[in-house]
Amino acid sequence: MCEPNTDRRAGFTCSSADFTGQPGFTRTLRPARTVVNILVLAAVVAALVCALIMSVQSGGERTPYSVESARLWTIGQGLHLYARDHGDAFPTRLVDLLAGSPVTTETLQSPLDENGDNTCDYYYVTGLDTEHTPPDWWLAYSDPAYTDGVRASVLFVDGHAELLREPRFSEMLARFNAEYEAARGVPPVIVGPY
Repeated sequence: MCEPNTDRRAGFTCSSADFTGQPGFTRTLRPARTVVNILVLAAVVAALVCALIMSVQSGGERTPYSVESARLWTIGQGLHLYARDHGDAFPTRLVDLLAGSPVTTETLQSPLDENGDNTCDYYYVTGLDTEHTPPDWWLAYSDPAYTDGVRASVLFVDGHAELLREPRFSEMLARFNAEYEAARGVPPVIVGPY
């Protein structure tokens, strides 16, 4: 027969004889989950499912900024492939990447440029190489005027691309120009969109 627990544990203690008819072990039965516990659990699960659905929906959309960063990353891959085949030197123009690399004419055009009238929409720093160039120097970047004027994508020598907001974009561009001039004695030659 089951009896209420006399200690502080909730529930009842039953012997095995109560279930099988033979003496042996005792077992503590705890009361079932309360309705409040079940409702709280259901609310937590529902909130997690909603958060998951919202993140999947928003993650499926590719903004023009993420497309532009992906294109700059592809350009970076093409630049490093080109440098590998040309004595560690990067090309003089980005359109030189169109032959023998993953870069296409579409890759060279910013998805943020509404006119689409340029062959290449990115600014490119010429005269760099993979061997003697610091990895945090800029290789190419988009024109903030193509966007809302407060952000632009930047490709670094090490191959990664970042989306920078103003005023950080302007500060980093000024710092890069100063570092370049201090290291090389001349300002960087930057080829604009063409």
